[in-house]
Amino acid sequence: MIKYWFLSLNKREKVILIFGLSLSLVIISWFIILKPIKDKITESNISIENNYSTIVLLNKLQDLPIIEINKEPFEQINQSLVLLVDETHRLYNLDGTLIRNQPESDDRIRLTFENAPFNFLISWLFYLNDRYGVIIESITLDNNQQDGLVNSNLLISKPY
Repeated sequence: MIKYWFLSLNKREKVILIFGLSLSLVIISWFIILKPIKDKITESNISIENNYSTIVLLNKLQDLPIIEINKEPFEQINQSLVLLVDETHRLYNLDGTLIRNQPESDDRIRLTFENAPFNFLISWLFYLNDRYGVIIESITLDNNQQDGLVNSNLLISKPY
């Protein structure tokens, strides 16, 4: 049926039809076959350039001196973590903001602070980590109505 229809067309219509089908075939093959290949090659080249840049940067960093921040060993924790938290959080003006401390084991404790000054809380956590090696296993901070105050849930543990 299509063959008879095509043969019934005059020469000009056949040329236009063949040219249109050929152009459609080229456009379709471009978008289905050639463009994805071109895009993958471009992505690969970008990835190679990024990896090369990373290698160059790492080679530069390799020559930098190593800075040891804490050369001294951590102070031994000779008391329970509950007592350490109780004694030290007051030093950082967090008294009254610690509303719950729930020991999970001898070496882990879950803490809840309400309306704690963010700067004091973070300073206290740095102090515990720097001096005693206390590990902050998880922390969640929620904004409060007042600027600078946070509600926080923490899970801290003694160093291994």
